[in-house]
This record gives sequence, structure tokens and C-alpha cells, in this order.
Amino acid sequence: MTDSVQETPATTPAPSASLISTTLLLYALFGVAAVIALFSHGFPLVAPLMGLVGIIALIIAYVKRADAAGTWLASHYRWLIRTFWFSLLWGVIGGLILITLGLILIGIPIAFARISAVQRQQAGAGNVTHLSKSGYECARDWKQMRHPGRA
Repeated sequence: MTDSVQETPATTPAPSASLISTTLLLYALFGVAAVIALFSHGFPLVAPLMGLVGIIALIIAYVKRADAAGTWLASHYRWLIRTFWFSLLWGVIGGLILITLGLILIGIPIAFARISAVQRQQAGAGNVTHLSKSGYECARDWKQMRHPGRA
């Protein structure tokens, strides 16, 4: 038979109550920052100021991360910090994609429409009577359609 050696799991030191409270405060600040980000898009003058809540939470997380080292809260701090940076990264990537697709799908067709409108305008710009004659002919044809048989 083999001797079974029962290993005791490595115990991590318990974090202080103030560190737990700080961690809960950070979760609350990041949650408030997310909610503010959703609702502040309608207020362009104050939207940049509302982003400060998330930045303040990030600074607190970086400062308190050293205090949480070696405790079970260390993974929470790492997760909060990484979530902030990945959210920022994906927000920038999404914005670049939106701008690129906006230029391709909206800007280029508008540019082509504008170019063709300018070309049509320049082609007929020398002949002002052409426009008035066309307007006269349209009015005459409309009148004839309403009252057929009259000249």
C-alpha cells in the first residue's frame, strides 16, 4: 500500500476589511461608469467629464493593487484593470471600423452623387434658356393632360 500524504492547501492571508470595502467601491465605480457611458451620449458637453469616473476607479485600482497582492482580492484587481483596458481597446477598434465603414458606405456614394450633380450642372450652365424651356414644356404638357383637346 502506498502512504497517502495529505497536503494542506496553501492558505492566503486574509485581506483587511478596508481592502474589501475598497474593492467593492471599485466595482461600484466601474458599474456607475458603465451606466454613465450608456446615458451620457445624449449630452455631448458633459460626456467627457463623465468618463472621469472610470479613470478615477482605474487609478484607485492601480494604487491598491499592491495592497491586495497575495490575497484572494489580487485576481479581482487584475480583472478590473484588464477589463478597463480591453474595453478601451475594443471601443477604439469599433470606432475606427465605424468611421471606415461610414466613409466607404456613406461618404463615397455621396461624393459620387455630388460629382455627377456638379457635372450635370456644368453641362447645362451655358444654356439658361434650356432650363426655362423645359419648365415651360412641362407646364404645357401638364395643362394638356388635364384638359385634352385644348391647344
